Amino acid sequence: MDMLEDERPHLLVKPPKYDTARISEPRVNKYSCVSIDTCYYSVPDSLVGQFVFAKTYTDKILCYHKNVLVAEHKRVHSRSQWQIDICHFAKTLTKKPGAFVSSAAFGQMEPRLLNIYNKYYRGLEKSFI
Repeated sequence: MDMLEDERPHLLVKPPKYDTARISEPRVNKYSCVSIDTCYYSVPDSLVGQFVFAKTYTDKILCYHKNVLVAEHKRVHSRSQWQIDICHFAKTLTKKPGAFVSSAAFGQMEPRLLNIYNKYYRGLEKSFI
């Protein structure tokens, strides 16, 4: 028992965090997406052409740029799927509001946000963005 008390000041307070993610550094393509395991995940459109640090977990994808979390997506396990967050395209859609309704981002928009658009902003895409 005395040996444990002698060693206690040298022990770690708690074990370090064990992160089980697979990491990669994909380049953001011209569609403002990164490709991970044949699927595409959106990141902010200001990062086109740059590299991001991606952590792939069993259930989610986290993307960091300069140690700042810039995107979080539910991981898709099928092939060639797109996970799009409309907020990542604010800069582009401000310049081209007409492209909003036909975009993949519009098709994956949250139902609550889609209801707001349909009720108050249909035909007023620039105001909605």
